[in-house]
Amino acid sequence: MTQKTKHDSLIGPLLLLLLILALHRMPGKPDGFGSGKQAPRETVLVQIAGDVARPGVYAFSHPPDLDRSIRRAGGPTGTSVEGAHWREGPIHSGWRIDLVSGQGKPVPAVTEMPAFYKVTLGIPVALNRETRDGLTAIPGIGAKTAEAIVMQRSSVGGFERLDQLLAVEGIGRARMEKIKPYVTLAPGGP
Repeated sequence: MTQKTKHDSLIGPLLLLLLILALHRMPGKPDGFGSGKQAPRETVLVQIAGDVARPGVYAFSHPPDLDRSIRRAGGPTGTSVEGAHWREGPIHSGWRIDLVSGQGKPVPAVTEMPAFYKVTLGIPVALNRETRDGLTAIPGIGAKTAEAIVMQRSSVGGFERLDQLLAVEGIGRARMEKIKPYVTLAPGGP
């Protein structure tokens, strides 16, 4: 066999291998060849901190409960979970779980992630609940504008529509369009 023939005979299998690898790495790829079932997208982002083995931000395909969230972070460190009574119900994107060991049992505190985490992770910031400092995490909002938002929110008893931001000094149509993807009026905090 000539050198050129050896080279040509390797090209086909190498191209096939590259194609298989490319298909395997594609987002939304099937969950196994031929199954037709789509792999779930992980969309629920939860920050887990405190006395857990691996603190961090974790992604879930569906809203987890407290137990599943804490197990995902490696479980409590140095304490037993036996007898611990944790809040029932799902944990939602943008929530933070702080696990603190209290009297030998882990005690979780569920709050919201800091706004800077939310903006970085693409989670909308709750316009009616966020602090002045938290509002500065939104691109296009500085300390002065954040203070004006908090004052306007207080004077109207909370925003009912996003276009009410136009009444805030320093927010015009252009800035409103810039910050719109980063905010929400939806309730749903912990």
